[in-house]
Amino acid sequence: MRAMLSLATELGDAAFLLPASAVVACVLFLTRSRRAALVWASAIGLCGGLTILAKLAFHACGADLPGLGIRSPSGHTSLSATFYSCVALTIAVDKPWPARLGLGLLTAAVLAAIAESRVWTGAHTPPEVAAGLLLGACCILWYALAAQPNAVPALAWPLPLVLLVALGVGMHGQHFSLEGRIAHLADRLSLSQLVCPAVPEEATVGSRDRASLPES
Repeated sequence: MRAMLSLATELGDAAFLLPASAVVACVLFLTRSRRAALVWASAIGLCGGLTILAKLAFHACGADLPGLGIRSPSGHTSLSATFYSCVALTIAVDKPWPARLGLGLLTAAVLAAIAESRVWTGAHTPPEVAAGLLLGACCILWYALAAQPNAVPALAWPLPLVLLVALGVGMHGQHFSLEGRIAHLADRLSLSQLVCPAVPEEATVGSRDRASLPES
């Protein structure tokens, strides 16, 4: 169980998912649909932007919303939800409904494992994971509407699958996080005063303490 959760958290790490996203974008651009590739890139970019903004906001204002239990939405979860769900949408084009159902269940299982791994490692609370899923859902909706996967030829999965497996092996053990920089930026911009004037001083101290954490 421990090994599975460790693998799951690596599958949700930006160190793997960002280059993996570039691989999918290149495959879409070169073999299928340039428009889908651009929309794919925009969905990943939107996810990154929304996640960073949400982290900044909660680092600054989290103490004002104690009932939510959120200090930093899970970037692992938001990026994973966007990446794996959009890949599933693209692969599922023109597949019969049993294959689509199986692909949907597999995607849900992967996302559930990644979400659970973030709580298991102590990196995030369940509400922070839920916030990450919500951010990812917004990006999935954008991709589904803008790319119109049903109008795009299905992704030829064998080539990107081989590349992604090779990438996963190569990036094993690697970690990428902006958590500390985001917390530091929140303090530097004095977001607590600009956005949440009622935030007490200890909230700023808590934000600085969070800056030492590597998780995203």
